[in-house]
Amino acid sequence: AGFIPTVSRRPYRLTLTTADLATYMTLYNQGSWLMVPRSAFAYGASLVIRAMLQSPVFLCRTDLGAKGAALSSYERAAKLSLWLRGTGPDDKTLDLAAGTAKLDTADGAAALATTMLGEAAAIFVMRQFHGEWLHFGDYEQISKVNVSTYKASLNVEYQESSYRFFDNIFTQGLGMKDVLLSTTGFYGAGMAALYGVTAPASGSYAQSDL
Repeated sequence: AGFIPTVSRRPYRLTLTTADLATYMTLYNQGSWLMVPRSAFAYGASLVIRAMLQSPVFLCRTDLGAKGAALSSYERAAKLSLWLRGTGPDDKTLDLAAGTAKLDTADGAAALATTMLGEAAAIFVMRQFHGEWLHFGDYEQISKVNVSTYKASLNVEYQESSYRFFDNIFTQGLGMKDVLLSTTGFYGAGMAALYGVTAPASGSYAQSDL
C-alpha cells in the first residue's frame, strides 16, 4: 500500500486515483502468490513495475481532459519538465502540482518555466533543441572529394562551434536579434586557419569577432 503510490508517482507524473491503486494492488497480490521461491514482496513489486513501464501513461505524455479543456496541474508540470528538463517532473514539482493551484494559472506556469530555465539541465536541453532545429548533425556528413588537404576533424569543430554559439546566446540571456546580427563566433584549432586567427589549444575553443 505504500510501495505502489510511491513508485508510480515519477513514471506516471501524477498521483494515482483510488481505483488505479486498487487495480495495482490486485496485480501485486497476483504476483506475490503466483511466483516462488523469492519473497512475496519481490515478485509482487516486480509485476507492478513491469506493468507500469508498459503503460501508455508512462510511455506517452498524455492530455486526458475534455476536448478543448486546459491542461491539469499535473499535465502542465509534465509538459514543462519534459520540455525544459528533458525528463519527467521531480518530486518537488509533483508536490507543487498536487498541493497548490499555482500551476493552474498562466503566471504560475511561467514562474515554473523560469525556474527550470535557470537550471543546469536547461543548457543541455536548449543545446539539443538548437541542434535539431538547425540540423547541426549534418556537419558530420561534409566530405571534400579530391581535396587532400581537407580534414574530417573540421566537421566536429563546425558542429561544436555552432553549439557553443547558441549556448552563449542562451546562457547570456540574449535573443533572436543577437542570433541574426551577432558577429561573434567560436572556433577550434582547425578552424583558426580558415579565419586567420590565433589557434586555441588543441581540443579547446575560442570566441572572437569573425
